[in-house]
Amino acid sequence: MGSRAAKTDAYIILDNSTASTRFNLSNVYSDGIIFFSDMDKKMFEISIKSHFCGAHFLAGYKGPCANLHGHNWEVELFMQGTATNRLGMLIDFKEVKKKLNAVLGKIDHKNLNDLPAFGKKQPTAENIAKFIFDNLSPKLNASNCRLDRVRISETPGTAAWYYDDEKSPLQANPPEKDK
Repeated sequence: MGSRAAKTDAYIILDNSTASTRFNLSNVYSDGIIFFSDMDKKMFEISIKSHFCGAHFLAGYKGPCANLHGHNWEVELFMQGTATNRLGMLIDFKEVKKKLNAVLGKIDHKNLNDLPAFGKKQPTAENIAKFIFDNLSPKLNASNCRLDRVRISETPGTAAWYYDDEKSPLQANPPEKDK
């Protein structure tokens, strides 16, 4: 048997503004062959939207974003799990909103550049999404569900996502190596 072509990582995100689905195609090879092994896993998913107001600037950026400016940031969380609780819920929306609002309270109406969380990194949409994810996942992850990803938008038509791929339940299993 011949050897396989180089493995590449690829993701497909389908987003129609009402639902978003991410498929991890970790088994994509440069010769175009894709291996799916557990993509038919049944999942529940809920999302919660919220917002906060915050200012930032991008040091070293060549353009107007180098100046202090503000946004009305939109945040959306996606929780996933394979089973609901005895009430038929993946997790109570009220519980998620309360924990999300506690995290957003740390950054709402603040200059993000002044916060210790962004002391060594730019407060970009990507880094803010990671900040929210890292602060919420330990508080929300449970035996039946987990925080899958955070979507953040600073202006209409733009968005950044952060998710921990190591914990992704949608991750496909790699194929066995040719011998």
